Amino acid sequence: MIFVLALLAGMVLAGAIGYLISLPILGLTYDYLCIATLGFGIITYVFFNNADKLIPTMKGARGMVGIPQLTTWPWVVVCTALAIVALRNFIYSSTGRAILAVRDDATAAATMGIDVAKYKTLAYTIGCAYAGLAGGLYAHLYAFLHPSVFTWLKSVDPFVMVVFGGVGSMTGTTLGAYTFVTLLEGLRVLPAEFIDWRYVIYPLILLAVMLFRPQGIMGSAEWGFLKRPQVTNNEKVQKSPAENSQSESQAAVLEN
Repeated sequence: MIFVLALLAGMVLAGAIGYLISLPILGLTYDYLCIATLGFGIITYVFFNNADKLIPTMKGARGMVGIPQLTTWPWVVVCTALAIVALRNFIYSSTGRAILAVRDDATAAATMGIDVAKYKTLAYTIGCAYAGLAGGLYAHLYAFLHPSVFTWLKSVDPFVMVVFGGVGSMTGTTLGAYTFVTLLEGLRVLPAEFIDWRYVIYPLILLAVMLFRPQGIMGSAEWGFLKRPQVTNNEKVQKSPAENSQSESQAAVLEN
């Protein structure tokens, strides 16, 4: 129970920090938003590297030790499954569709009456909360945290996973993450003098994917449970003409 509370606390804290960070950078375009996020990551790294001067228990550059080693494979599987199911249900809700509309075309979404700033903030906050969950599992797996583990280079990993699997696909992102980690760790079997070449091999694979299949392995396609639920005729009849018209407009924005 304490472990569950720790993971939830990590999600809430990361989400709250993400919300505060998103407020001053909402007006930035996506490229500059990424740069600003990396900038805050560097600030965070420097802060925790010197945190012992403010909070002695955080150890600063010496790293945090004594963390209970509670993360196991069953915990990882359960947390991953719950995270995917929750995200799938959220994405196909009205709020999730609004976020997708903002992602695809913020101007068109705004003309439909969608609060672009609100949904950008929400998406950013949820992403940070998920990162907090992953960080909690990581901390309780290795029982040690050091600022050097979370340099700006670590921020490239999720980007690689998403681009490799397919932007806009939960199935692709999941497969991309699994493939990335399997490839990175699998190349450890190389002889000692070649082990560092794994950091050259997987960027080359990513480059090949971007050149020959820029949409990623899955593109925007989904498998099985993650597919978009189909609206039946009975559900359409139960809606008013105005609601049907709005749904069709939102679908058109998402398709474009």
